[in-house]
This record gives sequence, C-alpha cells and structure tokens, in this order.
Amino acid sequence: MPIYAIVLICVAGLLFLYLLGIFAGGAYIFKKLCKRKKSSLMGDPSHISEQKREIVNPMRKEAIEKLDSFPYEVMNIHSDDGLRLSGRLYKTSKPQSKGLLLCMHGYNSNPLRVYAYITPYLLEDGWDCLLISSRAHADSDGKWCGFSILEQEDIRCWLTHLVDKYPRIFLYGHSMGAATMGMAASRTLPPQVKGVIFDCGFSNPKDVVKNGIDKKWHKIVIPMFYAADLMARLVAGFSFMSKKSELRNNIQNTKIPFIFIHGDKDDVVPIEMGYELDKLCPTEHTFNVFKDAEHMGSLYLEPERYIGLVKEFINKY
Repeated sequence: MPIYAIVLICVAGLLFLYLLGIFAGGAYIFKKLCKRKKSSLMGDPSHISEQKREIVNPMRKEAIEKLDSFPYEVMNIHSDDGLRLSGRLYKTSKPQSKGLLLCMHGYNSNPLRVYAYITPYLLEDGWDCLLISSRAHADSDGKWCGFSILEQEDIRCWLTHLVDKYPRIFLYGHSMGAATMGMAASRTLPPQVKGVIFDCGFSNPKDVVKNGIDKKWHKIVIPMFYAADLMARLVAGFSFMSKKSELRNNIQNTKIPFIFIHGDKDDVVPIEMGYELDKLCPTEHTFNVFKDAEHMGSLYLEPERYIGLVKEFINKY
C-alpha cells in the first residue's frame, strides 16, 4: 500500500476519533446540563459556602417549616408540548387581593427553597403568590430543562390561565427563573402584567455555563458545547447557543418596568451580566446591588432592605 494511502487512513482515523470524542463529550454535557435531576428540598449539602451554611440555609429551613402551616391550592396546567406544569397558589388573608406574583425558581432548585422566606411578607401585604415548579423540576413534568428558552413559553401558558383572575400580575424570578421571566417580558404580554422582579438572572445561558468550567479546560470543552447544542436542538427542541435565545438580545423589546437585584459576590451568575442587562433595559428600572451576597443570597443577607424594595416596586405600578 502506498505511503500516502497509509497517511490518509491514519489522518481519517484520527479525525474520526476526534469527532467521536467531540460528540460523546457533547452528549455528556447535554445530559448533564439538561436532564432532570433528583434534588432535595434544601439542595445538595456538600460543597456549599460558609455563607450558605451559616446564614442562608438555616433561614431557608425555618421559612419552609413556617410556610408549611399556610393553606394553598395546587394549580395544574399543560404546556404547549403537553407537559403538566404545577404550582402552589397561596392567597392573602386580606379581604381583597392586590394582585398576583408569579414566581419561578432557578436551575436544579424548587419553588419552596427560593420563595418560602418572602412569601408570608407578600401575603401580609395583600398579594397572592403562585409558586410554580419549572418544567423538569419539582412537581412539574418533563425530562429536559430548557435554560429559560422553553420555560418562557410555559410562562405564557400560565398567564393565559391567570389574566382573567387578576388585574395586576408581576413576574418574579431568580437565576434561570429570572432569565425566563425576562425572556417572557421581551414579548407581547397581556396588559395585566405590570413588571418584572429580576433576581440574579443571566444575560445568556452559554456564558453562565462556561463560567462554571475551569478556564484551563475551555479549549477542550467549548467544541463539545456545539455538539451538546446540536443534541439540544434534536432531542429537546431548543438551542442554548443561538443568539436569539439570549436575553441580552431580547430585553430591548420589553415594554414593562424591571427591578434588578444582584449580589456582588455571585460566582454563578457574575454581576457583570446584571450590569449588561441594566444598560440594555429600555424601560423604567433600578439596579440594586447587595454587598457580599452570593448567588441568590441577597434576601438573606439584608432581608429588610430586600423585602422593602420588592414591596415598593409592586405597589408602585
């Protein structure tokens, strides 16, 4: 066999192995990122920061136990692709509700962990709160998480069921839930939707995933992202690499006010993402920094200030 033929076969073999590795790595990343995970009510106790261990988690645990004594109604609807989406509706004891806060938690989390602390304060102020489980999380159906891209459509489905019941609705989200609410608010919404409470949400899913990977591995892992994105398109029906899926390329279309909240020690969703959205948001908005707060920790480090900001915002519009 001629030497050039041997060389071509070797090159083709190496190329095949490289591509096989890329697609195998992409499949692993896609499943790791998007497939439904088992998660306890309080989250993974390992590898947590001192702030979460000493401050956040004890406050969360106490709040969840307190909220257990509050009555609620289970609400179930169906998404456009046939999934059962579930939520808990807590109603104010006031004679008349001021409106509703539609609340969505973050990635690999659940609504009680995120909203148990603030919900009683909102109920006391005269607001109903619907704590929804995102698709592929907690009490809702689904195999694949959509990183705010699929979930924004689910918010539209929820609103279809709620707009006739409430004259005022606010979208309230944390982390991926905030990005979801921001994406939903970048489209035409019913006039009953008055604003967005945006706590530590990301400007785009691609960079927030990259942020969680050690930079020394980027050159090896990044090519696998494109294979993972191809699998997301084929299997789950969305793309987290598409610019159309980035909130930073959509928020300019919003017509409702925002309140941005972010901790300056957030190493999951860097505060720079919040500043980016703050600059791009075309409507009336404020950006509120919580000193020393880690990801989703702002409420627990300064609860009085945080709750005051949220109440001021929802009672203004």
